[in-house]
Amino acid sequence: MIMKRNVLTMTLLFVVSSFSMALFAQEHIDAFIKKCEAMESPLVDVDFTRTKSSQIGREMEMTMIRIHNVKELISEGIEAFEKDKSKAIEVTETIRNGKIMMQRLLFELKEDYSTVYQILISDNGDATVSKRVEKRNENSRKAEIVTGSFGKAVLTTKP
Repeated sequence: MIMKRNVLTMTLLFVVSSFSMALFAQEHIDAFIKKCEAMESPLVDVDFTRTKSSQIGREMEMTMIRIHNVKELISEGIEAFEKDKSKAIEVTETIRNGKIMMQRLLFELKEDYSTVYQILISDNGDATVSKRVEKRNENSRKAEIVTGSFGKAVLTTKP
């Protein structure tokens, strides 16, 4: 009886911890994006778009922040990405002369949901930070994650 209760307790703890890790996986990047959204400055532009495509049955929300040569803010953004990088399931980086020029972090890739963050730093000192959340409904194409020697790929099929 005690062993059964211990197994149940351990299982419950595992499920709760997995759920909370998914919630807080990108906490530093989200805090940075919220800070930028709250700024009222000609040096920071924030665009939010929501698109719905009935043909392929998905909805996408995109937040894009353009930072115009504010080195401290750009450094803070890079730091937020670095803090959350270990929690991403896929990381893509471009480094030139020892500096990060682009970093893309994929946090969730499920059959009906994905979240991608990207920071892109241009040669003139400007930066663009984007967050893309894509949701697919029951009419969308089904996604299947395939892993091989090539890495991960998402194959889509008709519903």
